Amino acid sequence: MVRVGTLFAFSLFAMLSISSISTASAQTVNQCSVNNGGCSTNPLVTCTPLSTGGVVCGPCPTGFTGNGSVCIPINYCATNNGGCDPLQTCTNTFGGHVCGPCPAGYVENSNGRCVVADPCATNNGGCSPLVLCTNLGNGQRSCGPCPTGFTGNGTVCTPINACTTNNGGCFPLTKCIPVGTSRICGPCPAGTYSTTGSGSSACIPAPAGSYVDTSGATSATGCTAGTYQPVSGQRSCIQADPGYFVGGANATSESSCAPGTFTSTPGSTSCTLAPAGSYAGAANSTSATLCAVGTFSASPGSISCTPAPAGSYVDTAGATSATLCPAGNYASSQGQSSCIPAPAGSYVSTSGATSSTLCPAGTYADSAGQQSCTPAPAGSFAAGPGATSATQCPAGSFSSSPGSISCTQAPAGSYVDAAGASSATLCAAGTFTSTPGSTSCTLAPAGSYVGATGATASALCPAGTYCPTSGTATPLSCPANDFCGVGTVTPIPRTEPVTSSNGTGQITFVTSGGGFSSLAPVYQSSLPSPPPQGSYPYGFFSWSVTGFAPATSITISLTYPGPVPLDAEYAKLVGGSWVTVPITVSGNTITMTISDNGPYDANSTAGTISDPGGLLIPSQLGEKEGVIASLGTLSAATNEDRHDLGEAIRQVSDSTDPSLWNADGLHLERGGGKVFDHEKQAVQQLAGIIRHGRENATFNGIVENNMGTLVGVDKAIATTAISDAASAASGLSGAHARDAQNDLAQAQKEMAKASDETSKGQYDAAIDHYKNAWGKAQDAIHDAAQTGHDGGQGPRLGIDSNG
Repeated sequence: MVRVGTLFAFSLFAMLSISSISTASAQTVNQCSVNNGGCSTNPLVTCTPLSTGGVVCGPCPTGFTGNGSVCIPINYCATNNGGCDPLQTCTNTFGGHVCGPCPAGYVENSNGRCVVADPCATNNGGCSPLVLCTNLGNGQRSCGPCPTGFTGNGTVCTPINACTTNNGGCFPLTKCIPVGTSRICGPCPAGTYSTTGSGSSACIPAPAGSYVDTSGATSATGCTAGTYQPVSGQRSCIQADPGYFVGGANATSESSCAPGTFTSTPGSTSCTLAPAGSYAGAANSTSATLCAVGTFSASPGSISCTPAPAGSYVDTAGATSATLCPAGNYASSQGQSSCIPAPAGSYVSTSGATSSTLCPAGTYADSAGQQSCTPAPAGSFAAGPGATSATQCPAGSFSSSPGSISCTQAPAGSYVDAAGASSATLCAAGTFTSTPGSTSCTLAPAGSYVGATGATASALCPAGTYCPTSGTATPLSCPANDFCGVGTVTPIPRTEPVTSSNGTGQITFVTSGGGFSSLAPVYQSSLPSPPPQGSYPYGFFSWSVTGFAPATSITISLTYPGPVPLDAEYAKLVGGSWVTVPITVSGNTITMTISDNGPYDANSTAGTISDPGGLLIPSQLGEKEGVIASLGTLSAATNEDRHDLGEAIRQVSDSTDPSLWNADGLHLERGGGKVFDHEKQAVQQLAGIIRHGRENATFNGIVENNMGTLVGVDKAIATTAISDAASAASGLSGAHARDAQNDLAQAQKEMAKASDETSKGQYDAAIDHYKNAWGKAQDAIHDAAQTGHDGGQGPRLGIDSNG
C-alpha cells in the first residue's frame, strides 16, 4: 500500500525538481545563498548551485523522507511498534524513535525483549542477607530460615539478646549489656552500693537516713541536720519543709514546728518564736501572722491574738496592746477596730464605755459623738428617749416651756395655724372646730350658723329660716310660699311646672312634704341603662325632693297635658335597675307614695328622695316575646309535647306580625282582631298539653303561667282601646256620641265576661270576650270621630289607626 504522505512528498519533489531546472535555465545567479536555495533547512539539506544557474538539493538525512527541498520525519512507531517490545511504549522523536522501559515485574534482556524479572536478583529478593533467596518463578520467591543465634522470619534476622531473661543473670538493679550472644553486668546504680562496686553480685540499698548519689559506690552517706530520708535506696536526702525542722544527722523524718513557732525556709534545724504582735496558730506554720485589726498579742510565741476588750479598740495590724475609747464613743463588744460614736439621740460621758445612753425624753442630741444632751427649746418637744432633734409643735398644737416631751392640742373651739405656737386662738363667730388639734376653724356650712366665738359645732338653721352661704352668724327668714326646713340652704318650691324633653307639653310636679331641690327633663339617650319596653309619651324627668323628716313617706303628684291610660305605670331607675312604682291614675294626674330610702328611692341619703323616671304605657309585644322565649326553653327540654309547643310558639309569633301593630306596641292596627285569634289558638294548644298530663307539675305550671300572660296581654290591649275610646268620646254630644257611649257600655260588659271566664280557667273563651271588647271600643272611637257630622258641639276627630 502506498501512504498518502509518501505520494504527496514524491509529487512535491518532482515539482521542485522541475522548478529547479527551469530556474537554472533562466538564471545564472547562485541561488544557495538565499534561503538555502529552497532546500530544507530543518533538517538541513545540502544545497549545490549549478553553473548554469539553479540548485540541486541533497538527499534527506536518515529518519526523514522527501526530495531534499521538503523532508518529513519518518513515523517509525506506526510499523511493528517501531521494533520495540509489545509491553514497551514506542515514542517518535525528530528523525527517530525511542522504546520505553519494561513494566514492573519485567526486565529487558539482551535481545531488547521484556521478560519476567528474577525477584532474588535484586537486594536478595528482600530477604535477610543471612538467608538464601529462592526464585519460585512468575516473580515469586521464598526466604530461608535465620541461622543459629538469630531469630526472625527470614526477612529480618535479629541476634538473640542474652539480657532478656533474668536480666542476663546480673543483679536486678544493675544494667545488663548484651555483647553478641553473651552479656556484661554494669556497676551498682545510685541509691545502692557494693563493697566490690560490681553489679554482678548483690547491690545493697542505702539505709533510711542515708543516701548514695553515684553508681558504683562502695558505701552510703548519712543525711545532715536539716535533711532526712524516710526510705531506703535513695540517691539524696530531703530538706525539711517550711513549718518543719530536722535537728540532727541520719534523720528518717522531719518534725513539726509547735503552735506559736514557725519556719519559713526549707532545711531548717529549729523553729522561731512568733514575735509579739503576731501569732502562729497551728503546728507546721510557715510564718507568723500579724494580729488583725481589733486584736493584739503582748508577748512572743503566741498561738492566737487577744481581742480588744469591750470599751477599747485596736486600729492597726500587729498591735501589742488595746486603746480605751474616748468619751463620746463606745465599743459594745470585744475585737473592735474602732470606737462607735454615740449615735445622734444618745451620749457617752466617760472613756472606756461599752454602750451609749439614750437622751432622756425632753432632750436631744442632733449629731453623733455627743457627751451630753440638749433640752428641747420652748415651742418644741422631744418625745424621747433617743431624740435626734427637737421637733416643732405641729400646727394644731403648742408647748409653753423648754424640755417638753409632748405638745398640747389646741382645745375644741380654738386653733393653731402654724408650727411652734405657744398658745391657741378662739374660733370667730360663724366658724367652729369640733375636735382638739385643729389648724383652722371651719366655716359653718350653708344651712347652718354659729353665733358666738369659741364654738365647737355649728347649728342647723331653724325651720322657717335659711342660711344660703357658709360662715353664717345669723339665719335669714324664709320667703313666703317657699319651703324652708331645718338646715335649708336655698328655699325650695313645693309645686313646680316643667316642660317635657320631647315637646309634649308642660307637666306639673307637686310634693306633699319638703320641696323640689332639683327638677329637669332628661333625654332617654342620657339614661345609664335602657328603660323597660313600652311607650313614654312625656319622656323622662330627673328630680329630688328634700326638706322632709328622714325615714318618712311623701306623696308626689304629676299632672300631664292629656289623660293618662288606666294601665299606665311609672318606671323608675333605682340602683342601676328599673322598677315600676305603684301609681293611682285619675284623669290627667298620677299619684305615687315613696318612702325615704325605701325600694323606690334612688337616693340613699336620709331625708332625700330622688328619681330619674317617666310615665310608661306598657308594650304588649314585649310580653309576647317573653312567652316565646319561655316556651322555646320548654320545647328544648321535652320530646312528648314538642309538637304542641311548637304550634303554640308559631301562633304567638304570628300574633306579633308588625302589620297588625302600631309602632308603640300598645295599639292594634286595622285587622288587629287576628292577634286575638292567634292568641286563642296558642292557648288551646297549651291547654291540651296540661290535659294530657305527660309532664311534671313544674313544667305544667310554667305552661299555665304563659297562658295567663297571653290572656293578660289581650286584656291590656282591650283596656287600652277602651281608654282611648273614652277619651275620644269625653265631652261630646249628639247621636254618634250616644252611639259611642253605648259601644263603650257593651265593651265593659265584654270585659266583665272575660274576667269571669279567666277566673274559671277558660282562657280561650276569655280571649273571645276581650276581642269583642276591643271591637266595641273601635266602634266607639269611630262613632266619636263622626260626631262633627251630626251637628254635635264636640270636636271632629279623625278615625284612629286601630280601625
